[in-house]
Amino acid sequence: MSWIRLMAKVVNRHERLWFNSHASSNRRGRLDYFRSRPKIRSAELDDVNEKVGAAEIDCSEQSISTARASDIKKILDEKVIGQEPAKQSLSILISMFLHWNPSSAALNPPPNGIILGPTGSGKTFSIKVASSALNIPVHVFDATNLVPEGARTGSSISELRAEISRQSASKVIVFIDEIDKLAADEKDNNAYWKSDIQRSLLKFIETQYVDTSSEEPRALFIMGGAFSGIERVRRLRSPETQRMLSRSKRTNDVVAEDIKNYGMIPEFVSRLPAIIQYTGLDESALLDILRHPVSSPLAIWTNHFAEIGKNLIVSDEFLIEISKRAVALQIGARGLQQMLFTPMSKFAYENEDSEQSDLYVDLRHLDEGKSL
Repeated sequence: MSWIRLMAKVVNRHERLWFNSHASSNRRGRLDYFRSRPKIRSAELDDVNEKVGAAEIDCSEQSISTARASDIKKILDEKVIGQEPAKQSLSILISMFLHWNPSSAALNPPPNGIILGPTGSGKTFSIKVASSALNIPVHVFDATNLVPEGARTGSSISELRAEISRQSASKVIVFIDEIDKLAADEKDNNAYWKSDIQRSLLKFIETQYVDTSSEEPRALFIMGGAFSGIERVRRLRSPETQRMLSRSKRTNDVVAEDIKNYGMIPEFVSRLPAIIQYTGLDESALLDILRHPVSSPLAIWTNHFAEIGKNLIVSDEFLIEISKRAVALQIGARGLQQMLFTPMSKFAYENEDSEQSDLYVDLRHLDEGKSL
């Protein structure tokens, strides 16, 4: 069964997560409607998870080295909502890296990249999903923990390199998040050491292609960051860049010149030619995440209730309101779990000893957290 057909089947089976918003507003009407819906049970969720795992592409050494971008895109589509252009670009980037033979094409390495977008838009999640499915080791570092060589606290680039060199795999992905925090603004008292870290990272990246005799794992370097306020540096673009982007109707795209003007040194930016933009998640995208049979943060609550012998059924009205409130937090998908925790934790505590096997959550529980 193809993945698209499988996911359609899964989504249809998990329509049971909500009830129609036009159901009767009185108590009996709601309960009668709830009872008419199919029930989610832990065995069915286990069955879905097994199929999700089985649908991933073959992870043998040969298949990984020949993974096509379309294969990787399908993997991302399973769990990452929206972000179509970004997922396509990331899939191409990873596929090129996997196909690269450093022995015969040392002078033609695949590009490294930089992913930018608001917090909670799926940047780190996308990389983890792809690397896990492809069985490629991924090393995630926080740029704010990096320090210049010789500093007493934090992690230096040489320590980062040592950690990667201990990896037995021939290829790895190195994802350095919060890279925008190393932007060296002229008014920043720490501008010198931030630029120094960028230069150290630059040297680290360059050794991957200069030293072809090294037995260290080859790494795909991807930098990530929100780059908040980068739209303000567009006014610093050169006239040539402005004309080029205007002709191609891409004035809202982030280009290398913008990242340089944001505070990254030119040499460092030039080593990250693939610029991938993630967009903020709107209410519709957040609602799709809540409804997703695999990636929904509601799944942990469904599993929790299943473990104590309860069947959780959630109304669509509840999910819609959660997504609306999560948008206001402006932290993307991370806001969903924050909005869910208070009402769901109250509901879980009050209904642990309930004699009812089917437990129903609707809009009334969002602020009151009361049991039925």
